[in-house]
Amino acid sequence: MASPLYPVKTIASILNLTERRVQQLAHEGIIPKAERGKYDLIGCVRAYIKYLQERAIGIEETSGDISHHRARLVKENADRAELDNAKERRTLFETREGINAVGLLFSHVKQRLTSIPTKAAPLVKGCKTLPQIRNVLQAEVSEALRELAEADPAAYLVTQDAEVSDAAAEPDGQPVGRQLSKAES
Repeated sequence: MASPLYPVKTIASILNLTERRVQQLAHEGIIPKAERGKYDLIGCVRAYIKYLQERAIGIEETSGDISHHRARLVKENADRAELDNAKERRTLFETREGINAVGLLFSHVKQRLTSIPTKAAPLVKGCKTLPQIRNVLQAEVSEALRELAEADPAAYLVTQDAEVSDAAAEPDGQPVGRQLSKAES
């Protein structure tokens, strides 16, 4: 037994639409149209409910996508602010600053190590045996390593505008090294 057919005015009233909108939905294939100006009531109600459900799911997905993108943006902004704060606190620095710092550190190490012979030469001059010379040299190397270990790493960080120089410090005519103890003399 076929479902009764109803005029567009009845379908529009039941679906709370205008007659024109019912005709548009039929033309778009969303609701079934039985014959000219007549519609299957049950088929139209079911099809229109399905259409509304699909639209609602699409809107939820879209709003979910918007929420997801908004959350990503908020997280990205928070991460950027965290990085900026770390840079201000000097707990994070640019790669160029790190390269400059390493260059300065190596320059300082080179300078300190190459100064050992100059400092040690007068000290070993009075030594009579190889163990005495070795002890003086070992003491100078240990002193240099201790100075380097105690250096403040932050002292090697420079701003991006500063230039790194690998030139050794100019001689200033001041004595280098420490006083010899009586045992070393």
